Amino acid sequence: MKFIHIFILLSITNIAIAQEICDNGIDDDGDGAIDILDSDCLCTPPSVGVIMEDFESFSDCPEGFGGYLDLITEWKPAGTPQGANTCGFLGGAIFPAVPLPIPSGEGCIGMGGDEGIIRCLSDCSLVAGESYTFSFDAVSFTVSTDAEYVLFGRSSCSGIPSGPAEYEYDWLLNCSPNFQWTALASFTGSSNLDQWESLSSTFTANANYGAVLLAFSCDGQAYSYVDNVELSGDFAGDECDNSANTDFLVDQSGDCVSGITLTVDPDTAIQYQWYLEGIAIPGAVGSSLTIDPIEIGEYQVRAIYANSLCGISEAVTIENSDIEVLELELITTDPNCAGESSGSIQTIVDSQNSPFEFEWNTGSIDSEITNLSVGDYSVTVTDANGCFGSFSSSLFEPDEILIELLNTSPLCFNETTGSIEVILNNPNDPLDFIWNNGSEESSLSNLGSGSYSVTATNTNGCSEIFSTTIAQPDPFFLNEFVLQPTLSEGGIIEVFPNGGTSPYEFDWDNGSIESLLSDLESGIFSVTATDANDCSTIADFELFEPLDEGDIREKIYIPNAFSPNGDGANDKFEFFYFPEDLISSVKQIRIFDRWGGLIYEELDKEPGNTQFWNGMKNGQLANAGVYVYLITIQSYNGKQLVFSGDVTLTL
Repeated sequence: MKFIHIFILLSITNIAIAQEICDNGIDDDGDGAIDILDSDCLCTPPSVGVIMEDFESFSDCPEGFGGYLDLITEWKPAGTPQGANTCGFLGGAIFPAVPLPIPSGEGCIGMGGDEGIIRCLSDCSLVAGESYTFSFDAVSFTVSTDAEYVLFGRSSCSGIPSGPAEYEYDWLLNCSPNFQWTALASFTGSSNLDQWESLSSTFTANANYGAVLLAFSCDGQAYSYVDNVELSGDFAGDECDNSANTDFLVDQSGDCVSGITLTVDPDTAIQYQWYLEGIAIPGAVGSSLTIDPIEIGEYQVRAIYANSLCGISEAVTIENSDIEVLELELITTDPNCAGESSGSIQTIVDSQNSPFEFEWNTGSIDSEITNLSVGDYSVTVTDANGCFGSFSSSLFEPDEILIELLNTSPLCFNETTGSIEVILNNPNDPLDFIWNNGSEESSLSNLGSGSYSVTATNTNGCSEIFSTTIAQPDPFFLNEFVLQPTLSEGGIIEVFPNGGTSPYEFDWDNGSIESLLSDLESGIFSVTATDANDCSTIADFELFEPLDEGDIREKIYIPNAFSPNGDGANDKFEFFYFPEDLISSVKQIRIFDRWGGLIYEELDKEPGNTQFWNGMKNGQLANAGVYVYLITIQSYNGKQLVFSGDVTLTL
């Protein structure tokens, strides 16, 4: 059982409620606070009474002089103070305009130098020796001095006119010789024509007073608007009696399954209203409240008694721990294969309070979720009473199909001596294989270079694809150095292995096993080179009969005309020769016009990199005509030969 004390109860008659209704769940006065969240609905401790006037209690709009003084229920006019209100009369002309906004909302009182307002305290009077605070909002209109306000006291209400028909009674005013009031507190208001200010003073009563008057001093008279008049302190009288026993308890019983009940004890009030998070619960007006379905939050009750006292309980908090009581069994099924979404989770709720609501972290609201992948899952289940439970479980990945492919590349370029062997990481998981070449064996042999893939399938029907690549060995070939025989020296052939794996062996058709042959005569020579992996390559070489200069010149043809017209035939001035290795380099090609001017030059080029003249001169096609050439070449045997002559450019 939980017993919560109510804090001290308060007198309803002493609460200044603007227009907020405290039990309808609506922000009636538009201040952003609802029901007991609004300060208007709070109960002020009765040991410190509050007598207040905010000039908001009216039924008609003022339309000019006189205002709505007959509608003020507690404070009475002394002289002819003016009622002002945003709906009808806001001064102007004779009276200064009321600065907006008005502190209390819509209404205030305007009073001049010989005017004031009186409050008869009836059975709730000021007590000698007690301390009191008097406060009000004001805006003053003066000529040269600040406004001086005074709160006066009088022993009783006897002789004070009681109605609006008797506004004029100068004998009440503080500057008259018949004045019968005692000054209790004074206030100085600034002469500010457009701004409200709050004035306050605390004083000790030197006698018992049954009435108070707010007016101006004789020396500080002005015209002012006044609002939110409040007198607080310890008052005396039956109306202010705080002796009533209004303490009560709140008893909490029950549980989530049967429902939680809050009960006021003792049940002595005449009216109750229950609240959740400060907002009235519709229809919850009894001395007990059964929370079904259960909603977490802070619950309070407001009690009103026959002696017009009220009180609001401290909050009774219903927490998750009060309602998180459901038991749930989760039946999980892991996905069948790695990477699949074939898992499921089924719920079994241990409660008779159906129907049940399900809220999964996947967004599902079903009792069972399917097509799940591996991961963590959670669900909150709520029954018809609001009881709930939160549960979680995980789905796990089944054993993954794991194999390694161990491949061996062919030993020689373009051979089919490669292989692939499957290594099982889990020998206890039988697998079936099918390769991209159609084989169903676990290993492959006699393979050439290329990409290979295998699909491995386990007994659950789960499959994984694995791939590997057999690399092609580098090609094995021979580079060579060949020097043709001359009339005075024999030829030379030397080979250099490229690729393959050393050491290398050589087998020439002349019986030699060396990489270098020298002092050779003309003829065809063939060599087979073999590396350490028994990979072999063959190369053939031809040495020609030694040539003299005349023979070389006869094998070089230089045309005497060309036509650079872009038709693809004879577009360049170039020379031709046979065999291909007759020339080892082109030392120079120079073209001159008929006046000896150099118009094209090409120096030190290998035969295959020679550009030759395309007929252009200074970026433009040269004129048709006869041009002179000078060409120097170096033959295969190192001799340099010079050629010169004429060539005709035709268009």
